[in-house]
Amino acid sequence: MPFPLDRFPFAGIAFLLFIAGIVSTLHPAESQEEGSDASGREAVEVEPLMIRGSDGMEMAGGLEPSSARIGPDQLRQHLHTDVDMVLRKVSGVHVFDAHGIGMSPHISIRGITPERSNSISILEDGVPASVAPYSAASAYFDPNMARMSGIEILKGIDLVRHGPNISGGAVNYMSTPFPSDAVSFVRISYGSYGQLIGHLWHGDTVETERNGKAGYLVEGFYMNHDGYKSIDDIPGFGGADDTGLRRIDPMVKIFWEPPVEMFHRFELKYGRYDLEADESLLGLNDDDFAADPFRRYHASRFGSIDLEADRAHLRHIMAPSEHLEWTTTAYLQRSSSRGSGFHQLRSPVVRGIDDTLHTLSPEGWELADIMRGLRGGTYRIRNYRDEFRMHGVQSGVNAAFEAGEMDHGLEIGLRYHYDEIDTFQRDSDYEQAAGGTIRSVTPGPEGAAGDRVLSSRALAIHARNQMRWRKWAVTPGMRLEWIDQEFRQDQRRNGQGEPHADGGGISVQGGGVSISYDVNPDWSVFLGANRGFTIPSPRSVLHDAVKEETSLDLEAGVHYDDPKRAIHAEAVLFQSRYDDMLVSDHSGTGGSSLSGNFGDFRSRGLELKLMHDYGTARDWKVRIPAQVVLTLTDVDQVGGFRMEDHHEEEEEGHHHNSLYFIPDHLVSGEIGIEYGRFGTYLSMTYSPTVFFEPDPEEDPVGEPAHKAIDRHFLADLSFRYRIRERTVLFGGARNLFDRVYVAADDHYGPRPGAPRHFHAGVEISF
Repeated sequence: MPFPLDRFPFAGIAFLLFIAGIVSTLHPAESQEEGSDASGREAVEVEPLMIRGSDGMEMAGGLEPSSARIGPDQLRQHLHTDVDMVLRKVSGVHVFDAHGIGMSPHISIRGITPERSNSISILEDGVPASVAPYSAASAYFDPNMARMSGIEILKGIDLVRHGPNISGGAVNYMSTPFPSDAVSFVRISYGSYGQLIGHLWHGDTVETERNGKAGYLVEGFYMNHDGYKSIDDIPGFGGADDTGLRRIDPMVKIFWEPPVEMFHRFELKYGRYDLEADESLLGLNDDDFAADPFRRYHASRFGSIDLEADRAHLRHIMAPSEHLEWTTTAYLQRSSSRGSGFHQLRSPVVRGIDDTLHTLSPEGWELADIMRGLRGGTYRIRNYRDEFRMHGVQSGVNAAFEAGEMDHGLEIGLRYHYDEIDTFQRDSDYEQAAGGTIRSVTPGPEGAAGDRVLSSRALAIHARNQMRWRKWAVTPGMRLEWIDQEFRQDQRRNGQGEPHADGGGISVQGGGVSISYDVNPDWSVFLGANRGFTIPSPRSVLHDAVKEETSLDLEAGVHYDDPKRAIHAEAVLFQSRYDDMLVSDHSGTGGSSLSGNFGDFRSRGLELKLMHDYGTARDWKVRIPAQVVLTLTDVDQVGGFRMEDHHEEEEEGHHHNSLYFIPDHLVSGEIGIEYGRFGTYLSMTYSPTVFFEPDPEEDPVGEPAHKAIDRHFLADLSFRYRIRERTVLFGGARNLFDRVYVAADDHYGPRPGAPRHFHAGVEISF
């Protein structure tokens, strides 16, 4: 039954008072001068909590064994302009990029659909970062990896802290932290295809007896990339090489810790995101891709993307003692997505574009000729406009305490959240003559391609307690969410369309337990079970009776750490069950506020990671850090396809009819050499061929499967040389061997990954 959100203030106050009551009963253990207490048993000293400030509140007890955190030392080895380079270092994660330029990552964890990362939660500094995670999870937005200091990939019981989309996992981006002293940082690089990157920040922390401690950080990021594709050169029109992107990403944050006996910290953060790109999801047919993968059809010249976002949060941290923290964060985000892109062919009428481009039938060649601008026809360009609003408050208590012989790391949290997507878009039909000339443009009515306002109001409660006793650690956790949903359709079109409005609510539950055992100082084993969920969009629930996606993830693993021999190894077996998996209907590049249940799936596999430094183990002056990551994944469908077409004529276009693209194995590795002021690193990834399997219900003739993503081996090389104490020269090459491969083939034909790309630059801190 939905939670009565109209009475949320009273419920929230009651819940916070409940937390306060629990906390007031907790008595942190005091360390003894001797090794035992009065009863003679061995005394246990409770570790103090760590104040993390802008990185979010440190979870009581730390991350669970299957989760991962990548920090600044690992990130600085390469110039990371997109998140897929970073996530290669984490087992169980698969990423593909819709444009091959690091702009649109689709992230899958443990076999969940990677489609627009809609089954995982995206956060920055512990705050929701997606534009509308409840109302439009598939609307694309991803924080800029190039300005981050670290990233967390959360699995298992760690997911109870986040929502609403945690079937697959969560990814938390960590921004640049406050420096302890006055520091300025500048990084500038230039590379192939006009790639210019500038990243700079300045910050300081000062402390006075009268005014307390205060700090600030001002950061700016700029990136320009001319693109590596060329649009067809048509007589009378010419071609175009400027197919890249421009990104601007400034941020400022300040904090103040007043000079009072009880610790308080106030932090304010504001950032802006501005991305403009001349990109299109229209790919090529197989023969054209083989001849020139970096070609773009003439019809793709109308593709454009313009994303803007303003985001802010105000955080307060209170610590009555070193064993107790109370963190409250209010957050706000306003964003928009505008642009245009190829939507569908209107005349001649053929089967779905993605099917036809892959066939050698006459209609397949006819379609390709229209896209090339060599044959007459009419195609539709969608002009999309989505406006997003999001705000909320989340509050949580972390407490470390001792009860009997057991240490506890308890976290209890509450979040109130509101988000909204306002879609008002139109289609325009372009009549093309043979030779590429546009004879006429017929704009459709404003809002006819989508006139919807969808909103969600949610209350979430979670609890997590890591209990340690001798060599054992047991961590139970739970998360409950109540969501009120509303949608309005065709309210601004003067009675046209199908005016409709509705509201209702759903509730979801998740949680589980993790158990670990330290066999000895080097070896540990763990087991875990966790239930997750993903929320469908309001219209999908209220109009189409779409169900929430649920997951059950089981894991068993072992960790080995030997600092003296510089070895770290881990192996995890997992099995995940995804029921009523959600996929989205999205056209162009603007994302979607519509979703549907695709079926039930089972994913099982093995995650392996080995890290070793041969030089450190032998006490050499030369360090040779190396790591290998292997992920084996087997995804099976349980039962048949259940995706139904609930959409009206205005929603025609792309609908799923295939299994999503998850490789059955993925191997990545990295090796480096560090000596004195010099370091060089070689990163490698191998992915097998992934096939597109047509839905037999929609294609009873049995169209043969085709390669959706080719097998490929990629290698990235980088170097760093410290010419002075605070000056570093760096450079490298991505796709070192210039491999040509299909990066994505999810809508309108295959699209390539980026070719070989060189870059060089300098870092200066002062």
